[in-house]
Amino acid sequence: MLCDDLHCHQAQLQRVLDRGWSFIFVCKPSSHETLYDYLNLAEVQTLSYRHWNGRFHERHDYRFAEQLPL
Repeated sequence: MLCDDLHCHQAQLQRVLDRGWSFIFVCKPSSHETLYDYLNLAEVQTLSYRHWNGRFHERHDYRFAEQLPL
C-alpha cells in the first residue's frame, strides 16, 4: 500500500499491519517530528539507477531507511 502524509497515521498503519500487507508511507517532517528525529540517527541507504526513456537517460535517486519505530 502506498500512502501520502494525509493517511500517514497510527490507525491507517495498524489496518495495513493487521492484514500483513507491505507498505510505503510518505510523511512530512512538520507533521512527524519524532519520526524524523529517529531518521536523523538511522542508517539511510541510497539507490540510484539510470533509465533510457527513448530520447535521453534519466537518473533516479532514492533514499530510504528501514526498521524505524512507528
